Amino acid sequence: MAAFSFSSLSESAPTDSIDGLWMLEQDHTVIEIQTKGDSVEGVIFSRPAGKKNEVDKFNPTPELRNRSILGLRVLENLKNTKVGYWKGGRIYDPDSGSFYSAQARLKDSETLIVRGYIAIPLFGRTAVLKRYQGKSLPLSLE
Repeated sequence: MAAFSFSSLSESAPTDSIDGLWMLEQDHTVIEIQTKGDSVEGVIFSRPAGKKNEVDKFNPTPELRNRSILGLRVLENLKNTKVGYWKGGRIYDPDSGSFYSAQARLKDSETLIVRGYIAIPLFGRTAVLKRYQGKSLPLSLE
């Protein structure tokens, strides 16, 4: 886990920045999102205590099914298309082992809306993430 940057815990990101720690409302998984060059990627930073030892068991590549969920890249190649909007990337769902096209938008400085879809955004699923504001690392990394 040494590869993770802990600087995002103490620095506040500008209101139009996607960089930082984001918690999924549905299950409290924390995703660390960072700009890398001209695109954005996100990795699983923390999982709820009961899920911290999970492996990528549904990955379509059998050789990858024993890798840890922690540190797994789940969001990649999103490009900033205008202030507060990112498109053109893809998202990986470790619960199904599937990749989907992705887009994201900042609803406000504390809420990120990510949509994974097949073909067109109409056929997809939306996840709501809240910027993680905790003083200590959540759940499985404390």
